[in-house]
Amino acid sequence: MGNVAETTPQEEVLFNEVYLPAFMSKCAELGINFPDGESVNDALETTAIIKQMSQIQSGNAIKQANAQLKASLGIDKVEAAQAQEEHNKQAAMEVAKGQQVREAALALLRG
Repeated sequence: MGNVAETTPQEEVLFNEVYLPAFMSKCAELGINFPDGESVNDALETTAIIKQMSQIQSGNAIKQANAQLKASLGIDKVEAAQAQEEHNKQAAMEVAKGQQVREAALALLRG
């Protein structure tokens, strides 16, 4: 890969021990799971491309990438809104479960 800069051992440690775990954790938090290492590499590469686009273009590269991705998948705003609403409902149910468990545990401790 001709134009790829060599990384230092320190950069590799920071990438492998800090950046990659943080990236994977954030993706998991958002419900994004990768079936294999190639998919992780693709996601990292896509993120890097969007960062480069943002630095080069005066427009909003993230909005453009989002619109192109939705268009390529055939997802319109209504479906995206419905998916977000469903996600919010699930999150609210999880919070409610947590409160119910906490209340039940406190009730048992109080005797």
